[in-house]
Amino acid sequence: MQNQKNKPTEKVILTLIIIVGLVGGYFYYSSVASIEQSIILKPVIGKDLEQFKNISLDFSIFDKIGFKELKIFGESPVRAGQEGKTDLFAPF
Repeated sequence: MQNQKNKPTEKVILTLIIIVGLVGGYFYYSSVASIEQSIILKPVIGKDLEQFKNISLDFSIFDKIGFKELKIFGESPVRAGQEGKTDLFAPF
């Protein structure tokens, strides 16, 4: 007799949880989407890129003895091997 009284209450609680989850998900998604759009749609101004005009890269690390002593272990390029398990239910 106790179970029959709890069933309508359980359905109402489950429905409320689902509704709260959907509403919360909507608000979370809409706030994240608006933040992403503001980041993506921000115009790039040429003045911002001028700071990268005089970049110089230091390749002197390739001249060090430690880098030259590096060795390749294994196969290069890597050859593809058998992938995964055989299908037990496949026809012969």
